[in-house]
Amino acid sequence: MTAEPPLDEPITVVDHDPRWASQAARTIEDVKLITRARDVEHIGSTAVPGLPAKPIIDLMADVAPADHDAAARALTAAGFTDFGEISAGRRYLVRRAAPATNVHLIASTSSLWADNLAFRDYLRSHPDASRAYGCAKRHAASRGRLLAYSDTKAPIVLEILRIARTWATGAPKGSTN
Repeated sequence: MTAEPPLDEPITVVDHDPRWASQAARTIEDVKLITRARDVEHIGSTAVPGLPAKPIIDLMADVAPADHDAAARALTAAGFTDFGEISAGRRYLVRRAAPATNVHLIASTSSLWADNLAFRDYLRSHPDASRAYGCAKRHAASRGRLLAYSDTKAPIVLEILRIARTWATGAPKGSTN
């Protein structure tokens, strides 16, 4: 039996892999079937072409908080590890079998859903911001573990998110999976 991955797992950041988009598309379909989510979006750095990333597909699934337990049980039965609600309104599950995947159960009516899409779409549309973020990620990865990495890159994430929120109010609406 394989040990469960720790929340504060070791991390690496690698060059963008164009296969991430197709891996995410296949995994999205699986997660939709498993969780009965209304929508599943590919988010995070693997969703931004050209951006260095941890080689882990991040997905957010539109699941109402009242349905998080049932969706988490279904994902756990499919090989995910449930870390519970790691922030208000976000249930976090991971699978490290290929393709390594994180699933965030989030209601699409929440600001967290909108923020993740704004962040992703802004980076997709602004190569200079994406390059700056990529440099910050590589620097943060030198910390070696997920929590230190996240803390180190938090200032640039918050700055990009601030700009992306403003940008998103004028951006065309719709998903860009």
